[in-house]
Amino acid sequence: MFLLVIRFFGVCISLSICCLLLKIWLLFHDYKKPLIGLRKFLVNWTIYFSIRLLGICFLTWYRQKWLTHDDVDYSEYLGNNEPQQVGASIGAQMKEFYSQVN
Repeated sequence: MFLLVIRFFGVCISLSICCLLLKIWLLFHDYKKPLIGLRKFLVNWTIYFSIRLLGICFLTWYRQKWLTHDDVDYSEYLGNNEPQQVGASIGAQMKEFYSQVN
């Protein structure tokens, strides 16, 4: 129970710092345009730092692993990339079904 109070204040401080820094970095920014350059770097760094600080408050650590297309295989769910016949598509089957119903 004692750690809960410390965590609460840690999270409040961390999110307050994040909001304050983001307000400063985005001061005079036109929100209709994308972030570029130094401003984008500062926003990304601020969010990264805040997530790390929250991880310390919750006594956890966030890890991130970047995967390439070769590392990920969805063929079990999506099937292979071989060309299929036109009659095998869902649209062709639905058209055939509705022509039989009507």
